[in-house]
Parts: sequence; structure tokens; C-alpha cells
Amino acid sequence: MLSACIIAKNEEENIANAIENLQGFVDEIIVMDNQSTDKTAEIVRKYKEVRLFFSDIKNDFGALRNSIAEVAKGDWLFMADADELCSEKMRQSLKKITEGDYDGVSFLCKNYCDEKLVQTSRKLSLFRNYGRYKNAVHESVDGLKKIVFVGDEDIYTDHRKPKEEQRKHLELYKRIIDDNIILAKKDNNLEKLAYYEEELRRHHIKEQMWLNRYIEI
Repeated sequence: MLSACIIAKNEEENIANAIENLQGFVDEIIVMDNQSTDKTAEIVRKYKEVRLFFSDIKNDFGALRNSIAEVAKGDWLFMADADELCSEKMRQSLKKITEGDYDGVSFLCKNYCDEKLVQTSRKLSLFRNYGRYKNAVHESVDGLKKIVFVGDEDIYTDHRKPKEEQRKHLELYKRIIDDNIILAKKDNNLEKLAYYEEELRRHHIKEQMWLNRYIEI
């Protein structure tokens, strides 16, 4: 059984497309509303077959994704964002891909900002329901033994954000990273400190990439 898990916060403009993109291609769809103040939950309720849950977890995307994994019925999970859509070939292939002898699958992800393709990356978004996330941002999945990579370039997710929304998203990530660096120093947790200091370095690169924060000469 394959469960699609969608995390959403104030996604009234995207959530219907996210749900309809996966309808008929997975066995169940779950939406975890994370303190939305718009009509996200109201829209989700219109889809009677979609299971809606609420979470008040703040500033920890790993914990938030784990919370939706805990309520999923499937032995496979497909983790998606509300502003992320599967290509036609990807959604047609999802169930077949879960038949393989592995426990995690990484797909191409095309990232757009204001309709401009900024980055093509890889994302581990399909895995067996014993993998769990670690870390608050740029979270990775623990507990998987064999991860495979889909090489077909027609199988991908399409992830789009307006520039202003991306700016707010990056600012939130920066605050979370800074908070975790402070906590790691306080607890003398060198492993955690090293992780979030590296994430801070990567974050600055992302700001340049997504927001065009380059020095004009």
C-alpha cells in the first residue's frame, strides 16, 4: 500500500492541485496541516477520501514529516510538498517502483522560482514506512539500507515558488539553523554543531542561487 503524505501551511492556492495530481495513483492521500491561517483545511475537507490531520510542531520539518508518517497506513510513503507536482510519467510509475527490492527511491526534482528553473536536484521522497527523518531542516531519512536512483529524466517532481515566498522560506530556514547552532553550542553537541554550521554554509549558497544575491561589479 502506498500513502502520499503532503505537508501544508497556508497553501490554499496549491493544495487542490497537489491532491488532484496524486488522485488515482496512490492508495491513500494524507494532508498534515501545520497551523494554517487560510482556507487550506477547508479545501482539503472537500476531498472526502483525503485524510486530514493537524500539527502544531514549530520549526522542525523532520519532526513534522515523522508525525505524518506515524498516521500513514501504507508500507510505502511518498512525501510531497503542497507546491510540488509529479510529472505524468512519475505518477504513472509510482506504484510499479514500489515493487522493487530496495527501501528508498530518489527522484529528480526541478526547482523553479518565478517560473525560472533555478536548480535540478535529487530528492529521496519515496521510501518504506520504517524510514524516519532526522534534523530540523534539509532533513534526511534514517533507517534505510538500500536507496536507488531513478535515471529516467521524464520521471521527476516539479517544485515551484514565487520569489517573495521563497525569500520568506529561506528566512525561516535561516532562523531555524541559527537557533540549532545556539542549542548545539549550549549542549556542547559537536556533531549537531558541525551539521548546522555546514547547513548555514549551504544556506548562503542557496540564497545566492534563489534570490540572485550577487555582488555587482
